[in-house]
Amino acid sequence: MKSSIKVTVNLINSYLKGECSLEEAAAVNIAAHKDSDIRKYIDAYREYEELKERYDTVVKENGNSAKVIQFTICNQEATPISMRLHDPYRLAAKISPDDKECVVKCEKRVLLKRGLIENDMAKDPAVEEKIRQDVTLYECTEKGKSHKIEGVKLHKIGYSLVEKYKLSVGRRFDAKLEDIKNLIDYPENNFNVIAVIENPENKDNSKNEELHAVVVEKVDFRTATITLYDPIYDDEDDSTYTLPISVFKKLWGASHNFIVQVNKRGLTGYYKPYPENVSDVTLDEIPEELISFLYVNAHNVWARKRKDEKPKGWTYGPQRNDEKKETPDMVPYYLLPEGEEQYDKDNVDNTLKLIKKWGFKIEKEKDATKELKELTDRLSFEFKGPEKAITEEDKKKAIENYDPQPINTSAVELDDKLLELSEALAENSHEVWSKGRMGEGWTYGPQKDDENKKNHLLVPYCELSEEEKKYDRDMSMETLKLIRLLGYKIYK
Repeated sequence: MKSSIKVTVNLINSYLKGECSLEEAAAVNIAAHKDSDIRKYIDAYREYEELKERYDTVVKENGNSAKVIQFTICNQEATPISMRLHDPYRLAAKISPDDKECVVKCEKRVLLKRGLIENDMAKDPAVEEKIRQDVTLYECTEKGKSHKIEGVKLHKIGYSLVEKYKLSVGRRFDAKLEDIKNLIDYPENNFNVIAVIENPENKDNSKNEELHAVVVEKVDFRTATITLYDPIYDDEDDSTYTLPISVFKKLWGASHNFIVQVNKRGLTGYYKPYPENVSDVTLDEIPEELISFLYVNAHNVWARKRKDEKPKGWTYGPQRNDEKKETPDMVPYYLLPEGEEQYDKDNVDNTLKLIKKWGFKIEKEKDATKELKELTDRLSFEFKGPEKAITEEDKKKAIENYDPQPINTSAVELDDKLLELSEALAENSHEVWSKGRMGEGWTYGPQKDDENKKNHLLVPYCELSEEEKKYDRDMSMETLKLIRLLGYKIYK
């Protein structure tokens, strides 16, 4: 339905100050396209803002030039006095589609832009319905209290693009506007970007913002504007509008600068892993005993998989030898060489911090039973080792007899929320691994090449085969199941 908002001088000024709703901003933008006087008015303000920024910079860097720049500003006759020296833009988000299907419409927009559906198909309700079946709409609270489990559903944006159309989809928080521009300007229009901003439905500017997806069409630093496709206006002739970059940044900040990048598969050299930042999260509330048990089991899961590799499994060796498949880590946890247990610790700590960051709590639920005590005693022994001093002969026997036995969690069932959480944890685990490898100098190669530090797995998680994803999935799933088996509940 067409907007009936009347565009007045006061509304234009509110738009320029970032104090209007998105619906009002769209109305101003449409009016500016049609009325050259309105466009000149807006351009003059932006020119003034640019000059003012230059002036502020020059004052700091070169006092002798300040008067010249100041004289230029004061003689900008096209700039109304009422528009000078405004406060920074405020949040401008007031309206929202009632059905909250912005993700569906954004994914449809991406398919249309990539030529994967035709224009006439875009109007077909059946096309949206196919996307809708695969998209799990999301909710999110402020980062740090993080996703409601519904969810971890920011993680689901782009899901139909991966599953149905075999596109590559990457997700990240804390992106920069320059990142979006670089992706959009990448040669041959290889990338599309969906950004998540504060939901325009949030009229009271509450802290628990709901979020809203838009497709970024253009970033123009010269005019300090950004052009967005907004699902709110999907049924109108012009479903795009421009906003001042300052306004967009305020809206975008509500999702902690979350973006989804979409591109065709097989592009090499562009992949940059962005695992969730958990440096601000502590594990103070989680019992140390539980954490130590998870360390042990993570090591046993890793060792079991390595030992069972076909056609030949890994065995113990004093030095790592990839050709012979020997490693000094094929030992009980308490005998791991100094520093080698850090990988398991980092992996478990990162998983627990993510669980906490995404708004979940871990609390003791069951009293100790005989079976539970036997289980914890076993894990405690594997973590600490024998109480008496260990001789070299004891070590040798322990290594020879080491048969890694991860805890059997097959009887533990996870609800839908935890299953979805495990998938998000698996993807983030791949991002952590990729970032670590790249930090050590590894790059993508069609085959693993240890000598030249090439690895075929240095691609976005969605481009991994199902078999390749299985390791990360198993690790995250086993962690959640073991927490439950040890008598703890995971809940929001």
